[in-house]
Amino acid sequence: MLAFCAILDDEQQNREFEVMYYRYRKLLYRAAYAVLQDHFEAEDAVSQTFWKAAEHFDQISQPVCPKTKRFLVLICERTAIDRYRKRGRTGSVSLDAMEFDLPDALVSVLPEEEGSLGAAIARLPRTYREVILLRYADGYSVREIAGLLSMSEAAVYKAIERGKKKLEQFLNEEGKA
Repeated sequence: MLAFCAILDDEQQNREFEVMYYRYRKLLYRAAYAVLQDHFEAEDAVSQTFWKAAEHFDQISQPVCPKTKRFLVLICERTAIDRYRKRGRTGSVSLDAMEFDLPDALVSVLPEEEGSLGAAIARLPRTYREVILLRYADGYSVREIAGLLSMSEAAVYKAIERGKKKLEQFLNEEGKA
């Protein structure tokens, strides 16, 4: 915990980071463990997530809010997936197939009313949902999203484009029903 605070500028930021850390560490651990199925790897993924959060702490307006929760969960899930891929685990289930079986902590912060925009966003594939939320709900630039998700800017633009088309399709389907 002290190591994270060494990056931050002042005592107020240290207190806010500490509040954020204690509020979200268990949620992030569960998200990482769902991907990695290994306690030590999940703990490392959570640590990496908080390092990234500390580096981008100036972009976090409030330490405890839905926007911060989405940001942290998204980064943690991406970090866990990267660690999974680096580990090079071989098995009968690919990560892409496994992605649909994972509980998605991001979906838990979206409204679930039938016909709502939040319900339509929750139906989007994970990558599209991540970039749409970061871009339009959280206000990150394409360059920032690319850095956070370890994607190229072109891939982020394409994911946003495809996500918006899919979202429009879902909303049109719900409007007809």
